[in-house]
Amino acid sequence: MNAKSIRAVILAGGIGSRLQTVVNDRPKVMAPIGGRPFITYLFDQLLAAKFRAVTLSTGYMSDYIEKKLGHGYLGHGHKDLQIDYSRETNALGTGGALRLALEQCERGASSDDDFDSILVMNGDSYLDIDIVEYLIWFRAKKYANALVLNCVENTARFGTVTVSDQEEIISFREKTGMEVAGVINAGIYLLSRCALLSLPLNKNFSLEKDVFPTLTNQKKLHGFISSSRFIDIGIPEDYAKARTFFNPKSAQS
Repeated sequence: MNAKSIRAVILAGGIGSRLQTVVNDRPKVMAPIGGRPFITYLFDQLLAAKFRAVTLSTGYMSDYIEKKLGHGYLGHGHKDLQIDYSRETNALGTGGALRLALEQCERGASSDDDFDSILVMNGDSYLDIDIVEYLIWFRAKKYANALVLNCVENTARFGTVTVSDQEEIISFREKTGMEVAGVINAGIYLLSRCALLSLPLNKNFSLEKDVFPTLTNQKKLHGFISSSRFIDIGIPEDYAKARTFFNPKSAQS
């Protein structure tokens, strides 16, 4: 597949209020894990999938993020990832923030380097999948929009997703707090450029509550099912698990 047909955006604007009891001097995407910011593990995933640029959608403590990360990340194998920024001046929600970031992606596109989809990643969660496999599946299916869905043993912290045998997302259900197995939204999306351009600019709205249900009703949203290791560092208990998640050997030390 042609990697130039996709742009990558990481949503990194959240305050992370639940995490501030243990990380209160920086935004949660910059929370240290194994001596480096959490978001750099997402950078490594993008580099492994042959992306060479990413747009960070920032809001809370934008200056801190830009100062610490700069405009490039040198990953393993000395491969460089260019970092651009889309900064919220007012809170726009996940949907509004992504729509604003699309403007940055549009400015970076040239006539011979066009794109038709956006790969979106939540900056505070990590799913241990091969992004290339997801992209190949997406192109082969010719879907317009698709979310990565992950099977987990405990959905208490998350809403759940119902998907048909034909991979079409049927519904989203709010979290119940019940410790039961299920399928969750894993925070990695492939979304149509055209669909995103149709959304209002500089308005506050949510991908999860506004955009995804609309696409579901239009039968334009599908799911890539995974059963991979997943972590969301949004609460102190799970943030404490992140060190061993990325370095299992540390649990023995």
